[in-house]
Amino acid sequence: GVLDKSLKATSPEGKVQLTKIYKSTDSVEAIYQYLRSLLIQEGNGWTVIAKVDDPNDPNHKALFATNAKGVLNINISKPDNTDSGSIIDLSYVFN
Repeated sequence: GVLDKSLKATSPEGKVQLTKIYKSTDSVEAIYQYLRSLLIQEGNGWTVIAKVDDPNDPNHKALFATNAKGVLNINISKPDNTDSGSIIDLSYVFN
């Protein structure tokens, strides 16, 4: 994918959130399966805590995972008014 946006925010309490948004020519399903496979690999330090994978809504999928340093939220969606591709929104909040 191609990086579209990169954002950083810090809460008044000092928590840092990094967000990166990518555009890809790959399908929502392909990106979801690829990222899911990375997160569930044994010994990588990630634990998938929730997912959105509804066969009735193939244009949106999500993964939520934690590691020792924070929480990762991945949203994958099909861009409006297009026949293909996906937008990947990755947000990570440090503990």
